[in-house]
Amino acid sequence: MSKRIVYGVLNWGLGHATRSKLVIKELLKRDYEVLVVSDGECLAWLQNEFPQLEFVNFPAYNIRYSSKNSQWLKLASQLPKINLAVKRERALLRNIVKDRQVDGIISDNRLGFFHPDVPCVYISHQLKLSFGWASTLASIAHAHFINNFNQLWIPDTEDHLLAGNLSVPDYVKIPFKYVGPLSHFNFSRSVVSGDYTVAVLSGPEPQRTLLEKKILEQWKPQMNRLLLVRGSNETSIPLSKQDNIMIYPRLETDRLQSLISGAQLIISRSGYSSIMDYYKLDKNALLIPTPGQGEQEYLAKHLLQHNRFYSVRQKDLQLSQDLAKASTYFGFSRAQQKQDLANWDQLFSLF
Repeated sequence: MSKRIVYGVLNWGLGHATRSKLVIKELLKRDYEVLVVSDGECLAWLQNEFPQLEFVNFPAYNIRYSSKNSQWLKLASQLPKINLAVKRERALLRNIVKDRQVDGIISDNRLGFFHPDVPCVYISHQLKLSFGWASTLASIAHAHFINNFNQLWIPDTEDHLLAGNLSVPDYVKIPFKYVGPLSHFNFSRSVVSGDYTVAVLSGPEPQRTLLEKKILEQWKPQMNRLLLVRGSNETSIPLSKQDNIMIYPRLETDRLQSLISGAQLIISRSGYSSIMDYYKLDKNALLIPTPGQGEQEYLAKHLLQHNRFYSVRQKDLQLSQDLAKASTYFGFSRAQQKQDLANWDQLFSLF
């Protein structure tokens, strides 16, 4: 009889879903039965990727960003709402464990997704949170939740190549393992490059739309072709006023991978899952962190300091100049040894 894993995914940008896809595929290869729990866009995306699986819709955290550059008050005001969602998901998870046989639980950043009677794993790279003066307090609070689990899987290398100080588990007391970057993409040397740029603009509103408007306003007719992927669930494809701009709502994984692999350059947020994808595909990118989101701002600064990617603040964006500067960077060279660090059989032995 197959063992059943309940897999919870936080719906805070599609990155949690895309990296979870890789782990779910490895579970299915080993004949685990997987029940996926999420909400919103992440749930819809995973349902499309795994139509054969069972899904459960859990309470949404409903995190919203401010339209201003500072996010502190906006995020702080939502803490009671987040705490309520965590309590509700704990109660619903207890019901699942009570009603069904569950052999393991995996949580990608769902804070309350653990059970004392079932082996539980937490997946996160963000162990030192970037919240200005409150960073240490926030990191300790995050570790308080992490320490309810049996293991922590960190999607980075042991030398913190991608996440820098974010992936240092100073306050974590449970066993942890570095499993390497987790990307749902696959590298291919046979990709044919084209004369175009891809902008991938998923992420929380209203900042996603504000960046899209800024890019479209600055993309001139004399520039090369721009393929802009909105990362939304729209069913119709909006038309652009310029011949050298094509806008997509959301693309299937294979199509998106093909476009990114062949692009001269990528424009995107400096979200961690995007960084892992560029590591996997060996692509260069212009990174524009979400204003006020400490993690993305830290990652953009860290990767710029280490000469990986060029980055610019959204309010300072000047595309013609910034793209030229970004083209002089090279991301993560394939001269490095890029072996998959995750030993999935060993990791899944916990269950």
